[in-house]
Amino acid sequence: MTPKERFMNALLGREVDRVPALSVTQTGTLELMEACGAFWPEAHVKAETMATLALAAHEIAGFEAVRVPFGMYAEAETLGCTVDYHEGKKDFTPTVTKPVSDPSSLRVPSPTEGKMAVIVEAVKLLRKKVGDDVPVIAGIVGPYNLAGTVQGFDLQMRLIITKPEEVERILEITWQVAAEFGNALAEAGADVVTFLEPIVSTIGPVFFGKYALPYLKKAAESIKCPTALHVCGNATPILRQMAESGVKGLSIDQKVSVKEAKALVEGKTTIIGNVDPVKTMIEGKPEDVKRESRRIIEEGIDILAPGCGLSPYTPIANMKAMVEAAEEYGRKKV
Repeated sequence: MTPKERFMNALLGREVDRVPALSVTQTGTLELMEACGAFWPEAHVKAETMATLALAAHEIAGFEAVRVPFGMYAEAETLGCTVDYHEGKKDFTPTVTKPVSDPSSLRVPSPTEGKMAVIVEAVKLLRKKVGDDVPVIAGIVGPYNLAGTVQGFDLQMRLIITKPEEVERILEITWQVAAEFGNALAEAGADVVTFLEPIVSTIGPVFFGKYALPYLKKAAESIKCPTALHVCGNATPILRQMAESGVKGLSIDQKVSVKEAKALVEGKTTIIGNVDPVKTMIEGKPEDVKRESRRIIEEGIDILAPGCGLSPYTPIANMKAMVEAAEEYGRKKV
């Protein structure tokens, strides 16, 4: 099987020769930057540099996909947030430092605007570079997280209690931003779009069901390619709801049990994850990565991946070890 066939089959619950090994979250690391000559912050803002660094995770570290971008900033900046790109620093992802000054003026921008257009162009470049054999994954900020970014997360939580209609008004905009951006990425050549909703594990099943799930559903239904969803932290209490969102795969944090996740979703989605990105991928040795990856594979993971975006301090040797574990321990009957 080609890497693309393997990944897409695994994501869609079809037969594969073995478990694929890749990341649906950020893959930029300092060692990869040095190896390919593409560095942050330039790789956040220039399409060619972004594509070069994304390709390095595949060509140098062996990941079975390429994935852009390397942070959660493009949609927020296009909507009017202030973003710090940390000029002169290679180990920082962009940081939203100020929410939108007037949320009442928000509109749904075109994905041809601002940094969203840069990521679309990077996907086009990657599609040409890898051809049809390697999957291209694009990450977008999910509706709930984007709403919190443009409103300010503290204000968002207060408004959920005091003025829920204000939160819902912003969500009606942000799900459309996700849908428009996701479709532009799919048209540019992305095989899969991953929603990033890192904070929804903190709001509980009731608020997730009211303020996150309906808008994720709308966006997922609108995007014309398969989608995945990544949530940070212990998302176990909302896993059943996450599986109802319409995405094809759920990317889980290392705090979630793979066995429990598989049981909770009942085959409605595939499960992606969940090698510890800090204790194992940064601090561990290749043999530690292989040991944990083997355990995760034996617990039934569908797609082997880090439990969150990689730290820029992740060694290439550990990235390679994760792929080697899938090759050694992930064989399945076709």
